[in-house]
Formats: sequence, C-alpha cells, structure tokens
Amino acid sequence: MCSTAASCLVLQVLLYLLNTDQANLGGKIRFIFFGLSWPICAWLYYYFLEMKGRNYAEIQEMFNNRVPARKFKSHVCEVGIVCQGEKKLQEEA
Repeated sequence: MCSTAASCLVLQVLLYLLNTDQANLGGKIRFIFFGLSWPICAWLYYYFLEMKGRNYAEIQEMFNNRVPARKFKSHVCEVGIVCQGEKKLQEEA
C-alpha cells in the first residue's frame, strides 16, 4: 500500500517537473535522481547487512550481540562453531 502511494506521488511530481507548461526540466531531471541516489548508496554501504551463508540462529546471535553491520561478514558466531562440531561428530559416527 505504501509502495503504491509513493509511486503515485512520484508520478504526479514527475509529470509536473517534465511538463513544458510548468517546470520544464526535461533532461535535467537526471540531476535530481543522481542527487538522491548518492545518500541512498551511502546508506546501503554502511547499513545493509551481509547475510550470505548465514543461518537464522547466527543472524539472531549477531543482532543480540549488537555486531555492527560492516562486521557481519567477518564475524565468527558461536552457534556456527557448535553446528560445525555437531556435523563432524555425525560424520565420524
């Protein structure tokens, strides 16, 4: 629902900005999108989490330990060590 509302708002603003009778920005509209993209890219770089190869228990442990988002990739979880030890025991048996 929020996505639809945001899309309608952006469409109405874009029509106003592109219309030759009103703002008449034309191709200059790209500078607006470029300017909005930089803060979003910076936010994604610092706050978007790397969860590749992690299970739910490891992710929960990292959130509980308040591990910073930039250290998710290199963080070694205790849950992961226990799971690996259990797998080795099962393989040996």
